[in-house]
Amino acid sequence: MKKKSLFFLILSLALINFLPVYSQTTTSGDVDIGFYQISGHTLSNKYLEYRDYREGVVLNRISYLMGSKIGFLEVNANGIAKNDQSSALRLGKYGRYYLNLSWDQTPHIFSNHSKLFFSETQKGVYAVADSIQARLQTASDSLIRQLMASYLSQAQKFPLSYRRDKAMGEVKISPTRDVDLKFSYSNEKKKGYKATSGTPGFFNMIDMPEPIDFLTHQVDAQAQYAQKNWSIRGDVGVSVFDNKLEALIWENPFRLTDTTGGAARTSKVRMGVAPDNWSGNTTINGFVKIPYLNIQSRASLGYGITRQDENFLPHTSNTAIVDTLDPLVLPKSSLEGEIRTVTGSYFVSARPIKELTLDANFKYYEFDNQTEEIIFPSRVAYGDYQLDTLGRASLPYEYIKRYYGLKASFKPISYVSVGLGYNYERFSRDFRNVRKSGENSFRFSLDLFPLSGWTLRNSYTRSERKAKAYDPDAVEETYPEGEATVNPHLEELRRFDQADRDRDRFVSQASFEISEKIDLMLGANIQLDDYPESHYGVKEAKSTALSVGVDFYPVSRFSFYGDYTREFLFTDMQSRYRNVVGGAGTDDTLDDWGTKVKDLTDVFSLGFMLDILPQELSWQASYTYSYTWGRNENYFTPGGASSGNAAPWPITKNELQSANSFIKYKISEKVSVWGEYRFEKYFIDDFTIENITPQELGTGGTQGTRSIFLAALQPDYEGHLFGLRLAYQF
Repeated sequence: MKKKSLFFLILSLALINFLPVYSQTTTSGDVDIGFYQISGHTLSNKYLEYRDYREGVVLNRISYLMGSKIGFLEVNANGIAKNDQSSALRLGKYGRYYLNLSWDQTPHIFSNHSKLFFSETQKGVYAVADSIQARLQTASDSLIRQLMASYLSQAQKFPLSYRRDKAMGEVKISPTRDVDLKFSYSNEKKKGYKATSGTPGFFNMIDMPEPIDFLTHQVDAQAQYAQKNWSIRGDVGVSVFDNKLEALIWENPFRLTDTTGGAARTSKVRMGVAPDNWSGNTTINGFVKIPYLNIQSRASLGYGITRQDENFLPHTSNTAIVDTLDPLVLPKSSLEGEIRTVTGSYFVSARPIKELTLDANFKYYEFDNQTEEIIFPSRVAYGDYQLDTLGRASLPYEYIKRYYGLKASFKPISYVSVGLGYNYERFSRDFRNVRKSGENSFRFSLDLFPLSGWTLRNSYTRSERKAKAYDPDAVEETYPEGEATVNPHLEELRRFDQADRDRDRFVSQASFEISEKIDLMLGANIQLDDYPESHYGVKEAKSTALSVGVDFYPVSRFSFYGDYTREFLFTDMQSRYRNVVGGAGTDDTLDDWGTKVKDLTDVFSLGFMLDILPQELSWQASYTYSYTWGRNENYFTPGGASSGNAAPWPITKNELQSANSFIKYKISEKVSVWGEYRFEKYFIDDFTIENITPQELGTGGTQGTRSIFLAALQPDYEGHLFGLRLAYQF
């Protein structure tokens, strides 16, 4: 048993001795112990990605509750000694105070099959023997293949995973019937490794395990004053994030000495990681209820601030790169970043007559970037590869979002309800292609209740988003001296999150009580997006979700359910391959290319519950099958540039089956025995993550890619878990 679970249990026992004993005090609790065996092919990280199954004897749960008319004490621990365990303790006096302490763990396993070619000399620092660097630096591509095959055969397994540990404490005090005060603190740790990638230049990619050593503190306070028809509440919160790692550093296996020529130029790579930061937020919420016209109103106003002041890393670790005009000196030592947010909302609802309900609401969100613009006179581009003497500016992106809504619902007769709605959303942005845009939405709904137990809900929404003006060269603001390439952008390209868009959405849900023993559910959700002014970029998008479900109760001791859902997503995009000739980007419609992205998902589930011997022997079982299929159909205009050989990507597939069966036999009022079986089978066919070898070499001589991967595979699995549990209640 882990120390923290023991701590909660010991603390609870100590508190029991100090709590006053009342004549009407009651106690209860339970202990759940199991014995488990696992079979199958379960080495894949996907099997235990967010959980922990153990073989042998496992203490599943311990709980204890002591209560009376005036107070209570409750403690429980689940999954004791496992990596996904949790514990909690609660005690309090009804209407006066309560204390809540909790702690839980969550694992996240990325891969059990990854291999590391480097040696980790200290946290976040990876080295290669100088002799290997020297040999590879002067070797030809063919010799590098031979050498790397030998070196990589000695790579050691390096599992990628981290664990999240979160402890939380919360106290609530009610000094009077009208006043509630609440204070809470949480401490969250994440520790382990995850995969990340960097480049020592252009096409070369090197995977590295990034150490995860995060600590987040969160402190919150809340005060509320409530009366019968109105209330007001204030919240204050502060969050502090601390990353113990300052940078990720690794040596380039293909280079021992720094240089400014060739495919591999730097001997060492240094990359930034998530920076330390803190944020604070405060919110005021209010509610009022006015009997006249049955009016209810809610309002909130919030303000937040986030700051980040982590020191910048130097421009490069390549000592051969020197700028004789503008020395590679950072203009500032840190970002001195500051974001301020302002939020507001107002909602009012009135019911002047029984058949009519009127709603109005307003929302406001402002992302105010107070960070100063920083101009870097020179920089090192393409991953420690080459010097760029054209200045670059960091832009303080910011925006304001406003939302207005009106809604009316009218129910003229008992089996018909009609709704009309209008929404308007407005965006104001800085340093984006569209400075201002607005979207109008009109909604109509019709709900029918023709028979007892029958409900049909239908709605249609039409939305039109219009951009005031689209500036395709807005990105040039980050190039104060201009770009090296003339005509660098495709002027007709439109970004889908800002471009004009027409959207039609249909939603229909129906439930039918066919008889006392059969319930039927149907659903449909269809969304059609069209981008009328986007000749390049996303031109069209569709999504469809259809579902059907049934519940069947033939006898009082048996129930059955089944569900099926199909989702389909489609996106049509078009762009252009733009060659650079004489320092200028070229445009030729023969170089146009496009892709049609299609995704299909099917989910089917069924299950039953059966009381074999009422109150003594029961059995429940379930089965779920999900299948996802995806494809990118890429195409290129015939006769275009030879560099643009767009072709369809291989179809990606994944399939997951799961089945659970539980049989419970109640030996007595206090003792129960459970038999359980859990089955899972996972299959994946995805060219983007399968069959990744640790090394990939190109065929373009010194410009060929020289990449090293962690080979963090996520293979198929099939797992069978058999368990026998004994539960005792007292």
